[in-house]
Amino acid sequence: GQTNTPGNATGVTQVACGGYHTYALKGDGTLVGWGTNGSGQTSTPANLNNVTQVACGASYTYALKNNGTLLGWGYNDYGQTNTPADLNNVTQVACGYAHTYALKGDGTLVGWGYNGNGETNTPANLNNVTQVACGYAHTYALKGDGTLVGWGSNYYGQTNTPTTAANITQIACGNYHTYALKPWSDCNGNAIFDSDDIASGLEWDLNNDGRPDACGQGVAAVRLASGSLGVPTANVARSFTFPLSHRADAPVGLRIHAVGDLEAGTEFITVRLNGVVLKRCFETGGQGCAGGQTNQDTIQIPTADFNALVDAGGFTVGLLPSPAVSASECSSGDMWITIDYPGIAADGDCNANGVLDVREIGGAPALDLNRDARIDACQIAADPSLDCNGNGRIDAFDIASGETDDNGNGRIDLCEYAKGDFDLSGEVDA
Repeated sequence: GQTNTPGNATGVTQVACGGYHTYALKGDGTLVGWGTNGSGQTSTPANLNNVTQVACGASYTYALKNNGTLLGWGYNDYGQTNTPADLNNVTQVACGYAHTYALKGDGTLVGWGYNGNGETNTPANLNNVTQVACGYAHTYALKGDGTLVGWGSNYYGQTNTPTTAANITQIACGNYHTYALKPWSDCNGNAIFDSDDIASGLEWDLNNDGRPDACGQGVAAVRLASGSLGVPTANVARSFTFPLSHRADAPVGLRIHAVGDLEAGTEFITVRLNGVVLKRCFETGGQGCAGGQTNQDTIQIPTADFNALVDAGGFTVGLLPSPAVSASECSSGDMWITIDYPGIAADGDCNANGVLDVREIGGAPALDLNRDARIDACQIAADPSLDCNGNGRIDAFDIASGETDDNGNGRIDLCEYAKGDFDLSGEVDA
C-alpha cells in the first residue's frame, strides 16, 4: 500500500520514501505516513508537529523539527534511530538502509547506525557540507563549492565520483547508485551546458560565479561561421564577408577549416583579409582526404586591428587553394571559416577604456562591491550626484586615496550620510 496516497495528504510540501513505506510533510508541519508498518515505521509519534523535513530509511523514519532537533521511530536493530543525546542545530537528516546522518548548521556531519561498510565513517576534516544523502550502505556529502565526497560500500562503483561532477546543486543516493544534479544553463545560446564551456577553456567566467560572462554581464558571445565554401579547388578563390558589431578587448582568432587535397608541401590555402595576404595555411602538416580529416588553423588578429575592422562594419576573408590542390582527389571536401570571441556588448565597457568591465571585475572583484557584475565606478560615473564632495572626481577613486572614506570601511561615507540617517550604530550601516 505504499503508493495508496491517503485522502488527507493535502497541502504537501515534501515527500520521502523508504523500503515499503511513504511519508508526506504537510504545510502545517504535520506528517502523514502509509505503507507497511511491521516495524512501526509509519506509527507517527503523537502530537508531533513543527516538522520541517521527513526522511525514510528501509524500515524507519526521521523527522526534523524547526528547533533543529530530530525524532526517529521504527526499526532500530542497528541503532539507526538512536539519535545522539547532544545533537542539535540540525538542518537536514538523511536515512540509508540502517544508518542515519544529520547535517548541522555549521556544515559538519554526524552519523550513526549500521557501519559494516564504513558508511558512518565520516571523512576527517569534512566541512562546508550543504547536503547529505544515504544509500543502502554508502553516503555522500555535497560541499558548498559544488564538489562531492562519498564513502562506504563501493562494490558497484556507487562512490566513484565522476570527474565531471562539478558545480553540483543536489545529490541523491539509491541502494547501489548515486545521482548528482548540475543546473542546466545555456545562457549564451549554444546548446551546450555552460559550465562545460567554461571547463573547456573559453575562460569567460571572469567573476567565478560558474556562469559564462555572456549571461547578462556586458559580454556578447560572438560566434560566426561562413557556411560551406565548397571543395578546395586549385586557383579557385572563395570569400565570405563577416558583418561585425561587437568590439573585442583581446586578440581574436580567425579559424580556417578545410577538408581536401592538402597533404603535400605544395598544397595549401592562402588566406587574405580584405585582399591582404595573412598566411598560407596547411603548407606543412596538412592532411589529405583519407578518413575525411579536417585541417584547422587559427590566425590571431590583433585587438586594435580587429576593432578597426569592427568599426568599419566587418571584413572579408578570402581563401585561395594553391595550384597543386586537386578537387577531384576529394570530391566531398569543403572549406569554411569561423570566428568565436567574447565581444564587448553595449553596456560592457561603461568606463570607455576599451576593456570588458567583467574582465576588470574578474581581475579586481573589489570593484564590484554590490555584486551586480558592473564596475561600481561606472555606475557612479553615470550619476553625477555621487560626486558628493564636489571635486569633480568619482568618489570611488577618492576612497582609494583616502579622501572620503572617513571610517576606513571602504565605503563613500559622505555619500552615505548625505542620503539618509544610516549611522545607527556608530558606523555607516549602509
